[in-house]
Amino acid sequence: MNISECSTESKNTTFQRCGNEVCKKNYSTLLKCSGCRTKSYCSVDCQKTDWYQHKKICRLETTSKDIKKNESKLEGVKTSVLDSAMLERPMPISGLRLIENFISDDLHERFIEQMNRGIPEINNGHYDGYTFKNFEDFDKVFYTLTKDVFLKLKVLNFFSSEKRPLKLACTLLGYDKNGFITRHVDSPLLSGGTVILISFNSPVVVNFYSQKKTEEQQHKIFIPPKSIYAISGEARYEWSHAILKDENTYNSKEFARGRRYVIVYTPPGSLDRGSVLLNF
Repeated sequence: MNISECSTESKNTTFQRCGNEVCKKNYSTLLKCSGCRTKSYCSVDCQKTDWYQHKKICRLETTSKDIKKNESKLEGVKTSVLDSAMLERPMPISGLRLIENFISDDLHERFIEQMNRGIPEINNGHYDGYTFKNFEDFDKVFYTLTKDVFLKLKVLNFFSSEKRPLKLACTLLGYDKNGFITRHVDSPLLSGGTVILISFNSPVVVNFYSQKKTEEQQHKIFIPPKSIYAISGEARYEWSHAILKDENTYNSKEFARGRRYVIVYTPPGSLDRGSVLLNF
């Protein structure tokens, strides 16, 4: 708080007592505290003298105003989010969430356009390590998209149990028409508690398999483009998951698979070294 920042307000012929209790005089013109705007002084010297007593109240008042301002802004985003076309599907596994239409058509198409221009490294069943000839164009789209995603994640209480301030590791992945992921459980050494995945361009089926020795279960989850799915808790640690190479049917209905892109956001694990870190 800069105690020297004040504004002069005329009180006409109305006399008021200086906010500094040591000062016994009444004045028609006082300097109002620029932080909380609740206390007035006859001079900067009186404000400085009273600052030790006033600063706690001032900071509480200022913080309260900031919280209300941010809550109002977030409430506007919340209303917009809840009024959107987003649809959360019920899931058969605790800790697994799927929200369709999470990304707008415009951001979806702009991101695909940039990823189509990317130069990836080939990995087992997928692509990663993307570079771009024009990082400025990519960053413009990527950070607009990420800002939109993070606002929605906050409204929907994702990462609410994580310690603050929170940084999220970000990874870009690509899959050909027959791309796949071998069955695995995400290592906590590489990624934190909740793994967020946003799916672009092509639908896919993700298979979840129970890791309990006494109970072998399998669930197939259909992931449309523009969707977000989150894996945490039981779904993260008690179920493995995989994408099969030639799987293009769901509930006995065939669907067209094509090139697919994914953004992964997650708190970084202790062994994560290569991910881009973003402030959540």
